[in-house]
Amino acid sequence: MKLFLHQIIEALAIKEQLLNITGINTSRQLNTSIASYHFDSRDVEEEGLFFALKGKSFDGHDFLPDVWERGATCAIVDERYQKREGDRSLIYVKDVQSALQKLAQYVVEEMKPKVIGITGTCGKTTTKEFLSCLLTGHTDHYKSFSSANSQVAMPHSILNYYQGEKVMVLEMAMTEEGNIRNLVKIASPHFVVMTKVHYGHIAFFNSIEELVEAKCEIFSGKKVEDAVIHWDTFAYEGVKRHLPEKYATYGLVDGPDFSGRCEENRLIVDQVGTFELPFTESHFMENALAAIGAALKLGVSVEHIQSRVGELKSIPKRFEKFERDGVLFVNDAFNAIPLAVEMAFRNVPSPKKGGERIAVFGSMKELGEYTEMFHSQVGKLGMEVFDHFLCVGDECQTIVDLFAKENRSAQLFSDLDTLSVVLKRVMKEGDVVLVKGSKSHALWEVFDRI
Repeated sequence: MKLFLHQIIEALAIKEQLLNITGINTSRQLNTSIASYHFDSRDVEEEGLFFALKGKSFDGHDFLPDVWERGATCAIVDERYQKREGDRSLIYVKDVQSALQKLAQYVVEEMKPKVIGITGTCGKTTTKEFLSCLLTGHTDHYKSFSSANSQVAMPHSILNYYQGEKVMVLEMAMTEEGNIRNLVKIASPHFVVMTKVHYGHIAFFNSIEELVEAKCEIFSGKKVEDAVIHWDTFAYEGVKRHLPEKYATYGLVDGPDFSGRCEENRLIVDQVGTFELPFTESHFMENALAAIGAALKLGVSVEHIQSRVGELKSIPKRFEKFERDGVLFVNDAFNAIPLAVEMAFRNVPSPKKGGERIAVFGSMKELGEYTEMFHSQVGKLGMEVFDHFLCVGDECQTIVDLFAKENRSAQLFSDLDTLSVVLKRVMKEGDVVLVKGSKSHALWEVFDRI
């Protein structure tokens, strides 16, 4: 969204006496417009605003020369930064990340959209994409870009892609307590969708109940009027304490308000109707059911939904199927938590006659004391599904040991190059290869190596 520098200064509550040290001290400069917002210097464009964020292994301030060379108008920097020769307009703040969040909050407060917040452990991004698809043609809306759901990515997406639409569909994620509360301060939801909650990031919590409570921070803005909750998530007493008066449950079982069952590519929702979907995978069916339930409660007609469901699709690296040289690949490499891995394994397509199933697997992270248990579960299910299991990550030793006890084919690799060489040797025409692992393994790079 285009903003003027005087609006940015207002949003960040920059004191007037500080303006003379920012290089923004004339009426003309204050009325300079900003067209784009960046935290990666490689993406900076002319008329852009750069946030000099600091991380464990980088400092955005070091890249300011590149930022100016690319045509940035202004940079938001730490208050301790010493201006250097060649620097242009600077805005000094105590915390650059907080400034990014405050600026997005300012936009939301000024435009006052209806905010739909989506959280959970599994299926957030796909559910967001599906709901956006169903809302298309019904209401003007913005959806967060890709999987922009973090402390930096969500506000960054709002600033760059929101153009004043009446409805916002936002994905809100967390790794620890307080993360979602911070996102709610930026854009407080009026409507909530909670997908299934499971053990992702459990290493940062003492119990699953604590993790569930952190997810329930999505209700902390006190604006929630309605919600759609996964049936399993609803079972947690901590969730029930936070629910608004109006809510509905969903699930592919008997019991929820939106109870669905699958027959090939048909999703049959009790007392609602039948929906012809462009996929058969059970986890996508469940995501579609969440989106359908939410759309209905948001006032979308069954007829409109039925006209739109044929267009449902997720984003790259989410069970993305393609064929190369007679081998069917399933790229599900964006991330991996135990429940999502189980769903991926159970939905792997059957190979052609004479073909085999091969898993390329990257270990699951942030599971704490549950690490061995969940990798053991992956190994046991993996033996039921796959003929060959190729993996990276020390945590996968548990899986390899299980396969070895049954004289089954499993190998642990220290790098993707070696794994890719073996994969090329093992796979053949008619095979199905699933690529699934934690984001830190970047397993999608395998496709460039084979």
